[in-house]
Amino acid sequence: MPQLHANLTKNSTIPSVSGGILWADDVNKVFYLYGGEFQSTPQDFTFWQYDTILDRWNLTDDNTLAGITRVSYGAGTSISELGFGFYFGGWVNSQNVPGWGGAPLATSNLIKYDMNANAWTNNTGPDSTGRAEGVMVYLPASDGGLLVYFGGITDPYKNGTIVGVSCSYDTGSLQMNANFSG
Repeated sequence: MPQLHANLTKNSTIPSVSGGILWADDVNKVFYLYGGEFQSTPQDFTFWQYDTILDRWNLTDDNTLAGITRVSYGAGTSISELGFGFYFGGWVNSQNVPGWGGAPLATSNLIKYDMNANAWTNNTGPDSTGRAEGVMVYLPASDGGLLVYFGGITDPYKNGTIVGVSCSYDTGSLQMNANFSG
C-alpha cells in the first residue's frame, strides 16, 4: 500500500473547481488539474500540476493551451504508464468560461494531454453529438488500446434538449481507438 498523506497543501491561487479531473502521472509523481466549474466568477483557463514529492503546485506553460477550453462534467481518464490524459465531452457554460453568455452547451470534443511532451490535442469525437456526465475507461486491448465511454446525457438535436443515454451495449457505449501516435 502506498503511504497515505493528510498534509497536502493548496493555496488560494489554485482554482477550486468541481466537475474536473486530476490526471495521475505515476512515473513523475504528479497530478494535473483539468476542467471544472467555479462556484462564483470563472477565471481564464490555466493548467496546474501538483508535484507530490515537493508538495508544491506549479503553473504549466500557458503557450501550450491554444485551442483548449475548460469544460466540466465530462468523462476523463489517465493512462499513467503511457503518459496520457483524456477528457471527452463535458459542459461549456458561464461557470467555467469567462464571458460565456449562452445556454450551457454539451461538447463533442476529445481532449488529449501528453504528459511527457506537455502537448495538447483537441480532437473531434466519434460524431458531432454533444455529451456530458458519462464515464470513460481505458482498456489496454489491441495495438493502441481503447477508450470506452458509458452513460451520461446527449444533446442529439443540438438545441439544448437533453436525452439520457441508455446503458445497453448497442446504444450506450462508444469505443474509440486511443491513437497514441497522433
